[in-house]
Amino acid sequence: MSNQGPCWLEGPSAGHVRDAVRRVAPYLSGEVRLNDMLPSSNPFWQRGTAWLGMQHVVKFAWSEAAAAELDRERRVLLALAQTPFRRWLPPIEATAERPLLIITRRVEGTPWAEGVLDDRGTANAFADDLADAFATLHQPAVLAAATRAADLPEPTPQADTRAIRERLHRFVDPAHVRQIRRWCDWVDAVQADRAGERVLVVSGRLGFEIVQKALRAGVPLLAAVGAPSTLALRLAARAGMTVAGFLRDARCNVYTTPERIG
Repeated sequence: MSNQGPCWLEGPSAGHVRDAVRRVAPYLSGEVRLNDMLPSSNPFWQRGTAWLGMQHVVKFAWSEAAAAELDRERRVLLALAQTPFRRWLPPIEATAERPLLIITRRVEGTPWAEGVLDDRGTANAFADDLADAFATLHQPAVLAAATRAADLPEPTPQADTRAIRERLHRFVDPAHVRQIRRWCDWVDAVQADRAGERVLVVSGRLGFEIVQKALRAGVPLLAAVGAPSTLALRLAARAGMTVAGFLRDARCNVYTTPERIG
């Protein structure tokens, strides 16, 4: 428990969850059934979910560390519910900080099990929906709302080409050092050619998670030595981002928003 901030439950029992629900949403009723939880001595993972009847899901925590993460999730959900991203959220029935609970309504759906995406039409529809969701989430107004609610720091680069040249030779095969330095030279040339515009250069394949990070950092141009994934291209197209792949010397394939490259 805590006298300030989120108030977590005393333990992961149906009785503790039931008592908390009565305090937060006394108008709700139904049997509390805990979902499977892996025992953990790490306080960060001491959180879980439970069914409330057949129509609601309850999220709860029973440690300070887990409660802090769940409270961040609660604040982000409430913020996103006021944005266009709400169409992808489960309806929020009730939330509270003391005791800390998130209660959402059950949403019918089809589990993503083996074989579900074997049908090309189903797979394309799933990819379109997922790309739409990520593109909406990274709209400036939506991202700003979530960032304010979560109080997250701005992303910062982990290294630049100067740091790579100085440090990476200690961790790779000496035979590859020259290749890495040539790649750094190439990246520097690409960045210099696009002076005034932020560019993210990737040495391998370009997956949708890289597009996500670029959107989060406000980078409009992505370039990769390898091929971009289909989902990465769908997300980039919806976000108005330029993606180039198969970079070789002065040649590349431009897949989305080609007008940015003159």
